[in-house]
Amino acid sequence: LELLKREKDLRPISSFSMNLDNLLDGGVFTNNGIVEFVGMPGAGKTQVCMQLCASVQIPEALGGLGGSALFLDTEGSFMGERFHQICESLNAHLHNVSGTTPAHQNENIQNDSDEPKSKKQKLTQNNVIPTTDQLMQNVYVFRLFDVHEQLGVIMKLEELIEQSMKKNKKKIKLIVVDSMAFLFRH
Repeated sequence: LELLKREKDLRPISSFSMNLDNLLDGGVFTNNGIVEFVGMPGAGKTQVCMQLCASVQIPEALGGLGGSALFLDTEGSFMGERFHQICESLNAHLHNVSGTTPAHQNENIQNDSDEPKSKKQKLTQNNVIPTTDQLMQNVYVFRLFDVHEQLGVIMKLEELIEQSMKKNKKKIKLIVVDSMAFLFRH
């Protein structure tokens, strides 16, 4: 009964692909242990993983997990510029959903009313919605070049999670290994 209750309380990480989220019963659940994406080169596996790294940070106040992510890159496929675009899109989406204005746009808006702050304004002022830079900073990327580095990072996962909590008070709730087998094949 406790297990059933815990499972009902779980929230998935959205991939923002309706078809994929439907296949996964709503998204990637962090209690599943391992989720493996398989496909031909260029199918978008890394893009989905990068999106999940951004999506895991959606604040709890907006129905997300409010966590951070660890990305172990064995193939050199994590592209900072592309991840920045994903984070910008997520930031804009969160502001759109909440009806708030991104901080960089607030500078140009003058508020002449003395009305109490709405819930939407509080979301922005209380930093509930992460900025693009915050979204990027809450993903720890390790570029790994050989099996020994990969195994070393995996052995130190507990320590990395603790360091993450000290640095930004967000627990790592998603670990991506892109790709687990790549370095072993070489």
